[in-house]
Amino acid sequence: MKVLWLTNTPVGASEYLKIKYPAGGWMSSLETYVKEIDKLSLAVCFFYEGLEAFKFIYNSVTYYPIESKQSSLFSRINSKLFGKLYDCNNNALLRVIEDFKPDVIQLFGTESGFGEILDKVKIPVIIHIQGLMNPIFSAWLPKGISQRKIIFNSSIKEILLKKGVINEYYLTRKRATREEFIIKKASYFFGRTEWDKRVIQLYNKDATYFHCAELLRPAFFSKHWAPRESPTLNLVTTINPNIYKGLDIILETAFLLKKKSVINFQWIVIGVEQNSQLVRLFERIKKKKFSDNNVSFKGFKSTDELIVHLLESSIFIHPSHIDNSPNSMCEAMLLGMPVIATHVGGIPSLIEHNFNGLLYNSYDPFELAGTIIENANNHLELKRLGNNARITATKRHDATTIISTIIKTYASVLSPNYSK
Repeated sequence: MKVLWLTNTPVGASEYLKIKYPAGGWMSSLETYVKEIDKLSLAVCFFYEGLEAFKFIYNSVTYYPIESKQSSLFSRINSKLFGKLYDCNNNALLRVIEDFKPDVIQLFGTESGFGEILDKVKIPVIIHIQGLMNPIFSAWLPKGISQRKIIFNSSIKEILLKKGVINEYYLTRKRATREEFIIKKASYFFGRTEWDKRVIQLYNKDATYFHCAELLRPAFFSKHWAPRESPTLNLVTTINPNIYKGLDIILETAFLLKKKSVINFQWIVIGVEQNSQLVRLFERIKKKKFSDNNVSFKGFKSTDELIVHLLESSIFIHPSHIDNSPNSMCEAMLLGMPVIATHVGGIPSLIEHNFNGLLYNSYDPFELAGTIIENANNHLELKRLGNNARITATKRHDATTIISTIIKTYASVLSPNYSK
């Protein structure tokens, strides 16, 4: 069986390409297992600029780096000026398919232009749902923050060059429109929450949906969080630098904790740089400084560095205003950390309130602050939540179960015509 993955990251080839902080660590973990499946040949196609090789083989996997339409200077300028999507290259992708001749294609995510290939091939395509662009666009602007406020609080350079948040708003709207086409055209989906299943059914009532959890990075299975006696409550959040990921709530909650409580706390945010446009934007809009409210930004970290930060922390906070199954939160649960997360999207499929974590209203910093205060010194309760989280996550992210599901699904979409 020949399987072609379409991904937004080089996965296992990141080391070969010397990428310092590769995205999609869970996909690399999955690749490690899938490439060892008996009688299966795996290839991975991904967008990558400036590599002359059409393909290369590394650790028994065939990799196809293709350039997006945005690779030229003219295309990048055109994209900035007119908000056009160039994260696609159907001709290059068709060439890859012709060369590898896959039996099954697995497309990771509905956000990229890889999905444009759906009406151009007759090979079974399984879409592995990640985030979903239409709900993300709907929740893009946090409560009380308008596009006008964003423009008013952005620099002249950011406005003229359509950088960062301003440009991403229009690109996300276009990706949401394209996503609807992708979901309607597809027949098969891997998903893992009640929420993503319902969204898919909304756009494609005839879709075949397979439940499949994600395989997390191995390092998180071997470490175990334990509560520590400390005069400081150490809060930690791992998020991507996107406007809907809840930086606004972090700032408002930290402000309340500092002004209205006697808790001595520190809150570190991993995945966002201190000089990020988003950090400056929220500080201007909220007229508050993160640093004045005990919040610091650590930027991107390696797996080992991330685990050290998590193990040294007291509570993991996931403040995103929309999400499906955030791997950062799942990794914290796997370590056995107590987690406080927003009651949005697919998160209630992952956390049972008061059993293996705590849920709160995503737009309510008062509820989040109160929840933190209520549990700050309750070490037994935090340990109970963390232990239950670890038990849940260990079962949910079991490699044997996940790989079995994937093999059976590949066979299912090929049946009854596949006999190799």
